[in-house]
Amino acid sequence: MSLRLLKTSAVLAIGCMLSPADAHAYIDPASGSYVLQLVAAAGFALLYVISTSWSRVKCFFSRLFAKGEREKDGES
Repeated sequence: MSLRLLKTSAVLAIGCMLSPADAHAYIDPASGSYVLQLVAAAGFALLYVISTSWSRVKCFFSRLFAKGEREKDGES
């Protein structure tokens, strides 16, 4: 693909995006409900993953801070 063709395509694409035509459409209420369910499911999945791995996260940070304190005590 030549550079000139790529530039022309980019200019045409940007021009089409900046001058949208009227879209006589609507979002179906069922679609909005489905999107809301997806967002809620993703949030609950994230909470589940965090809660099941919380002990590993807590252990990691306790080791990290304990290591920092041991190094500080060694310097004194």
